[in-house]
Amino acid sequence: MNEYITLISTISAAIVAAGATILGVWLNNRSNERRLQATLQHDKELKDKEFLREKLEELHEVFADYINLVVLFADSFTKVIRGELSFHDVVKTDVSPVYDVLYSTSKEARRVILLINLYFPNLQEEFDSIRKTIKEFDGIVERYEHDYPDNDETRDSNKFVELSESIGAMADVFDKKMLDIKI
Repeated sequence: MNEYITLISTISAAIVAAGATILGVWLNNRSNERRLQATLQHDKELKDKEFLREKLEELHEVFADYINLVVLFADSFTKVIRGELSFHDVVKTDVSPVYDVLYSTSKEARRVILLINLYFPNLQEEFDSIRKTIKEFDGIVERYEHDYPDNDETRDSNKFVELSESIGAMADVFDKKMLDIKI
């Protein structure tokens, strides 16, 4: 009978030891899995932030190119309005990139629109204001071009100069809002 008690206690000790080992391995695996999940999540967040930061930098660069074309157009046409250049002098220069900006067909305009739509919709309102002003530019230019050189319409001329001065302020607001984006 003593042999049975020894056998039972040996078997029960082996079962308890095996159970404790299995429990220890399970707890260790669970802990490692949680740590791995946390590391993977952290890495994903870092990659997502880096991706958005790169897109924001790209938007900043492309917007600068875009707004520079708008300013070039506004400056050139303002010189026409002030009589410093003739309309034909401006048209003789290659203004096709400027017209592409006006009609949002330039690669800069398309890229800005895409980046805002995909990644930064909170900038849409400011960008729409800029595009609205650009469309007003275009309307004035079309009327001026149609009536040139007999255009004495100072109302349009004054409006264009006013719009051209406001575009810089709009671009500054857009830039500030872009810089305020927390990534």
